[in-house]
This record gives sequence, structure tokens and C-alpha cells, in this order.
Amino acid sequence: MLADDHAAYRACVADLLRPHGFVVAGEAPDVPALQAWLAQAPTLPDVLLMDVQMPGGGPAALAALLAQHPRLRVLVLSMHDEPAIVDAMRAAGACGYVLKDDPIAELAQAIRAVAAGARDVGRISRPPPPSQQ
Repeated sequence: MLADDHAAYRACVADLLRPHGFVVAGEAPDVPALQAWLAQAPTLPDVLLMDVQMPGGGPAALAALLAQHPRLRVLVLSMHDEPAIVDAMRAAGACGYVLKDDPIAELAQAIRAVAAGARDVGRISRPPPPSQQ
């Protein structure tokens, strides 16, 4: 499942993931559409790729989604690499965090890891740079 407010970006990500064996079960441009999709879906997606800054998004929205769907596995896909944002999404329940400009192979690896039950995937698992320790 892809949740991002940019339709062209969602289409590109879906096209890039298909050769890696992934099927995009659904798409949503904002959190209300995502909530509606999840409410009518017969099963949860293996992994939800969720943007941080889409309408209605952010850590509070993620925490609310996980309160409604506690088995939902969320991999954040964002352009923001600020430690405070990464930490907030982790605290809200994200299983992983990758950047939109990371290589597609890294995204595919993160999706597989999250689908297999891993936590602390991608930037969430990385220690802060030495200047911030």
C-alpha cells in the first residue's frame, strides 16, 4: 500500500517496485483516504509505505492508524532525514524509515524486512552522526 500526496510519485514508486516482485494493493493521497481504504480492505497490506508530510499525516496520524490497526506494518518513505522527525515516527510505531532518494534496491530490501517482521529498519536503526552524539 502506498500513501503519498503526489500521484506521479506513487505511480513511479509502484512502477519501480514491480520488477522487484511487489504488488501495490492500493494507493491513498492523504490520511482520510488511507483510513477509508484500510476500513474496506478485506486484509491489511503486508506493508504500508507512508509519507510523513501528506495531508493529515505525521506522527500523530501514524499513532492513530496503528491504534485502529495494531498489526499494520508501516515503513515511512520521506524526503526528511531530520533526526527529530525520524525519532517521532519511530515513537509513533513505524517499523522503518527510508528516504525518497535512497536507491530502489534499499527500499525493496526495507519492504521485505518490514514484511518479515523486522523493526528498526533503515534510518531508524542508524545511530546519529558523530556531531550529534
